[in-house]
Amino acid sequence: MPLLVCALALLAAGCENPNAAQGAKTGAVGGAVAGAVLGILTGGNVGASIAVGAATSAAAGAAVGAMSPAQPSQGAAAPAAQAQGSSGPTDPKLVERQQALEKKIGPANFDAARMLALCRYDSAVELARNAYNTADAPERRGYALMIQAVAAEERGDTATAAAIYPRLVEVDPGIGSTEKARNAALSGVLKVQQVRKEYGFPPTCQ
Repeated sequence: MPLLVCALALLAAGCENPNAAQGAKTGAVGGAVAGAVLGILTGGNVGASIAVGAATSAAAGAAVGAMSPAQPSQGAAAPAAQAQGSSGPTDPKLVERQQALEKKIGPANFDAARMLALCRYDSAVELARNAYNTADAPERRGYALMIQAVAAEERGDTATAAAIYPRLVEVDPGIGSTEKARNAALSGVLKVQQVRKEYGFPPTCQ
């Protein structure tokens, strides 16, 4: 079956395509990481944010994965289990939730979270920097900075992370202090690793 026909069939009724399955997995874990970081910044229910993020991106991940080759990671092994929480790529509720999440944090930030989930630090940081430079709201700039900080802390680049925290406090004074900003980022590292584990990825980037 031609790839385009298969992709359309996937959207209509589900198509057996390994890239689609991989796309659903990476979409789910990426959305979950996006929700986790959002929960840290807003002080909301992180568990609920993760659940929403996972459900909302699985559908788009499947569709995109069906039409594009798998992306190499900077260290994460292939996922060992199917992503949880997806009810199919055509579920309108999933599409609506994805759109809501992306609208809140911005598409570039959403993609940055997905790259962070896959241990693709350079891509995550580049996307987050672009998101910061084009953000039209302080909340999105704060999110972009937190993604960069979590990526830096996880890869052991404490100097880069330390330079981000004063900027984060300036953008989001509610975070309190640079020390609290760092604590939030370190908490984010643990939550990101837990998300990877829950969705069948190695928790840490080797």
